[in-house]
Amino acid sequence: MRSVWKAFVLSRGIVGDRNGTLKVASPIYKQNFSLAAGQCLDDETVKIPTFTVRVAADRVQVAVS
Repeated sequence: MRSVWKAFVLSRGIVGDRNGTLKVASPIYKQNFSLAAGQCLDDETVKIPTFTVRVAADRVQVAVS
């Protein structure tokens, strides 16, 4: 099991798609994550949290319930 560094490296990831699935690639671990579901596309045992977002009045709103 990897230790959690909380470095927020996905914020520096590369956004793209894999076979039509929008994804972000981790620049450190080289893993790809679905932007919609948070599921790692390279290791089914890994998943990141996702949040519902919307744009309203030119602002991005994130639901954090």
